Amino acid sequence: MVADLPDGVIVTCHGGPAVRNAFDHALHKAGIAEAPPADFWGLGSRLRRAVADLLHRVQGAWGLELALRTLACPAPVFSSALEQGRSLLEPPRVQLWGPVNAGKSSLLNALCGEHLAAVADEPGLTRDVIEGRFEHMGVVVRVFDAPGEGGPGAIDAAAIALAWQWRAQADLVINLTPPGAMAAPDAAREWYIYSRCDENGTAGVSARLPETLEALKSRIVAHFFGELMALADPWLAPPALLDELRCGGDVNQWLDNA
Repeated sequence: MVADLPDGVIVTCHGGPAVRNAFDHALHKAGIAEAPPADFWGLGSRLRRAVADLLHRVQGAWGLELALRTLACPAPVFSSALEQGRSLLEPPRVQLWGPVNAGKSSLLNALCGEHLAAVADEPGLTRDVIEGRFEHMGVVVRVFDAPGEGGPGAIDAAAIALAWQWRAQADLVINLTPPGAMAAPDAAREWYIYSRCDENGTAGVSARLPETLEALKSRIVAHFFGELMALADPWLAPPALLDELRCGGDVNQWLDNA
């Protein structure tokens, strides 16, 4: 509804915060009004409130900050940020894959910093899918070891069949290529990396070279959270809000007062 007045115009918007937000920005873009005040919480929509209710499930030292940045995104980028924000609630699954003795178990142990999978020169030692996790740059990633392809015997065949089921559920598959083999080009959710690179000097990853482990962790984190981390400068969460939420506060109170 629009009403003319001697010194201006009154406009009554119906439709909630989203309509008001769009109207304010349209006026500013047309040069009719000043820029609307910054709204940390964007549109405060039902979807944002639903996301806010899940904050208690966020994992990782920096995960809460990133989750709040998801809520803080302006409408045009909220949906894409929400896709990456999903991995803060349920850490992404990375499946290590490759032939026997490709170094999968050693890499799992090295990435996670603990002895999770048995390691030996004997081929086909891993007979089950083994899960570990690591925290890097403040976010959590789950990593899965699997039996190596090419092992003899019916037990290995059954183990591989189970591993393929887990592989299908992975958000990212890292195919480890041992020395002497040829690595395929990377795909969207499937990487091919030379393993045991300390043995022949190729570019890749080795459980014995900490710098390669750090590089792989950073690449994985960037793959899942890079776009969300790029939102750091425009939408930093208020320190008081972070402190309150860590003590069990209700983020919806901030949504109401924003």
